[in-house]
Amino acid sequence: MLYVQLGYRMNLHSVQSLYFFQPKSIEQRAIHELKYKKNMQVGHFFGREMGKRIATTKWLQDVDILVPIPIHSIKERERGYNQAQVLCEGISDETHLPILKILKKQTSGKGATKGNRMERMNSRKIDFQIGAPIPLSARHILIVDDVITTGATLESAFHILRNQFQGKISVVSIAHTF
Repeated sequence: MLYVQLGYRMNLHSVQSLYFFQPKSIEQRAIHELKYKKNMQVGHFFGREMGKRIATTKWLQDVDILVPIPIHSIKERERGYNQAQVLCEGISDETHLPILKILKKQTSGKGATKGNRMERMNSRKIDFQIGAPIPLSARHILIVDDVITTGATLESAFHILRNQFQGKISVVSIAHTF
């Protein structure tokens, strides 16, 4: 279902989430711990779980590099880390894939947690740029994010990467909301 929902907006090779996001679930509490309570152990745990899934999923076994969805530098300074980077570290522990910070977030904006799905999607303008070169040897990029809410963040990241890279692009996350 997730792939179908995002497939009409971008040509992704694969989209995988560990969980369907349920309000007041243990997963929601764990994600909250990662994002707002500085509990990086939760991120490493989820990252390792993603890495195990990647290692056993045939269509993801040719992934070359992990690309974390960036957060704005101000938010990263306040939080002390980027949760997608922490997830990548856990994935890399299991898969030994390199992590490259190819994307850079230009603007700082509100997250997509308030309002209905259409309101959130229409209010989102995510401004990414290429912050580091994509290796010429790369054939399959795996974008890593914590939660896919509207897909707007992934869509912005996808299109920026697609302008520079014609190989496969896939996505993994802890959870998705649709």
